[in-house]
Amino acid sequence: TAGPRRSCIRTADYRLDMNTRIDGAPPIPGEEDIFFVDLRKCPQEDRNMAADPAYTPIINELAENLSKHCRSSIEVNPDMLHIPPEVVLGTKQ
Repeated sequence: TAGPRRSCIRTADYRLDMNTRIDGAPPIPGEEDIFFVDLRKCPQEDRNMAADPAYTPIINELAENLSKHCRSSIEVNPDMLHIPPEVVLGTKQ
C-alpha cells in the first residue's frame, strides 16, 4: 500500500500539515491527522495545537485551502522521480 501522503500549508502566523492522500485516495473525515501550530505562540513548531477550539475556524480554512490545492494537483508517477545524474548535469548527449 502507498500509505499516507502529508502536505503542508503555511501563512505568516500558522502552519498546518495533514494527510491529503491515503493509499492514493483523499482521506475520509477523521483520517486527516492534522498538526497545527500558531507560530507566534510556538515558533519551535513542536506542539500540536489542533485540539484548541479557539483555532477551529483557522484550521478549517487552512485545511480546506490545502485540500482544494491537493485535489487540483497531479500525482507524479514514482518511476519518473529518479532522474539520472547525467541528465541533471547536462552531460547526456
